[in-house]
Amino acid sequence: MTQQHNAAAEAQFERYAVYWTPEQGSPLAEFGRSWLGYDADTGSPVAQRDDRGLGLDLLERITTTPRHYGFHGTLLAPYRLRDGKSAYELLDRLQRFAARRRPVAVGPLQLEKLFDFLALVPKNDAPALNALHAECAFAFDRYWAPLTDDERARHQPTELSHTQRLMLAQWGYPRMLCDFPFHLTLTGDLEADQSDAITGKLAANLEDICGPPLTLESISLCGDPGSEKPFQVLARFPFDG
Repeated sequence: MTQQHNAAAEAQFERYAVYWTPEQGSPLAEFGRSWLGYDADTGSPVAQRDDRGLGLDLLERITTTPRHYGFHGTLLAPYRLRDGKSAYELLDRLQRFAARRRPVAVGPLQLEKLFDFLALVPKNDAPALNALHAECAFAFDRYWAPLTDDERARHQPTELSHTQRLMLAQWGYPRMLCDFPFHLTLTGDLEADQSDAITGKLAANLEDICGPPLTLESISLCGDPGSEKPFQVLARFPFDG
């Protein structure tokens, strides 16, 4: 493991998440950092760029929530480490996991309203992506601490479906496996009319980002430093299988 990864393992983070994050310097990464105003690879804020005529004040407001997590696609949501498990072990396991897997073809992306927010999602079914998520779920389950009562209550279990409640009990997160929606979040929750207006301005300007087929060629471990500080990319491991 590299010196950088050792340093990440020794740092203190409240939670860890397994994400896909676009490679630094790629068009998708550059779009994400300038849209959100944050670069999770460096852990630094960047100037937001309003190329879609939304206005910087509005752009800053609607990206407050996703900016905290950085631009990413979730494979496993943030968890606390189980007692007796270390970040070093988790990094080592993720490196070995990635080394045995091949790049995952996702295909083109499209802008979509997902629940009450806007996100980039796969345009077509991506079975290999769903399989990657399932493999992550089983490979890393032993590293995560059980949810506290407060953490479980935040998921509002009474409003979940029966399947989602089972997933919450088993995995500590309700949208797993068959209910897993891979997406790259662009906004926080929006009102319907606001969502329509923003979609209209965004959609026509995303062809260069969404058109080229996406392939996931690596996997990232990200950390939540707590104290309302944003998530950081701790390590990115290539798929070498």
